Amino acid sequence: MNPDHNHTPTSSEPSISSTELTEQVKIWARELGFHGVGIASIDIGHQRPRLEQWLELGYQGEMEFMEGI
Repeated sequence: MNPDHNHTPTSSEPSISSTELTEQVKIWARELGFHGVGIASIDIGHQRPRLEQWLELGYQGEMEFMEGI
């Protein structure tokens, strides 16, 4: 199965579980030539103090969008 980057899901399509989606993303990554792929949570709550310190030190460089995190 090849990824369709222009595909918009419709409400009549069956939903896919997060586990199935994770496996499909890994398959697509291998098909595209990636040697490894990982999926991570977006919950940074427990890391927020460390991130704020990192930003205060200016480690984000020119990535100004990170200043709004």
